[in-house]
Amino acid sequence: TKKDDVDVNEIFNKSLLEVSNTIDHLSIDTILDVVKEIRSAKRIYLLSRGLSEHVAQEFALKLQILGFNVFENSDPAIMQEMTSHVKKQELVIIFSLSGKTPELLTAAENASSLGARIITITCGDPGVPLARIAHVAVYGYKHKHVSITSVDATSRLPLYVISRILIDYLTKQLEEARTAAEKKKAAHRK
Repeated sequence: TKKDDVDVNEIFNKSLLEVSNTIDHLSIDTILDVVKEIRSAKRIYLLSRGLSEHVAQEFALKLQILGFNVFENSDPAIMQEMTSHVKKQELVIIFSLSGKTPELLTAAENASSLGARIITITCGDPGVPLARIAHVAVYGYKHKHVSITSVDATSRLPLYVISRILIDYLTKQLEEARTAAEKKKAAHRK
């Protein structure tokens, strides 16, 4: 029916808005800063809660495939223990849709007090606690209309978009570095 067509088109537009607004609001400098932090970290801790855990798990797996030392966790007790022992050369990346999750904030405060670098990837406002404590904050756009309201089942599409952009650029940089190293090695053999 015509009403069904309109309803489905509204849903299409909601996803399109989240993706395009997320990309429009990202700055190249922010992406470059995050990639630089990842490349310079001796160890990376990925922390998340709720449905954002799925984004963090995928991001962790891709970083591991690229050869990074990554530990991903979503258990509050383990996060607290883990972040009470981080070191200055280590990086904590937090995926939080709201930017206000109490367990993640406590973990970020622990890690920050020990000198670890903090990156927050969120759809919260710039003033949310996890963004304020971060050395680098990356913001996605979350549509105001939520389909399921009885629990927090809001789409994490903006977080996935950000993680994809980071992984794709990181992969490109690593490939370019590998190609340059191979060329240099070949030149020395001649």
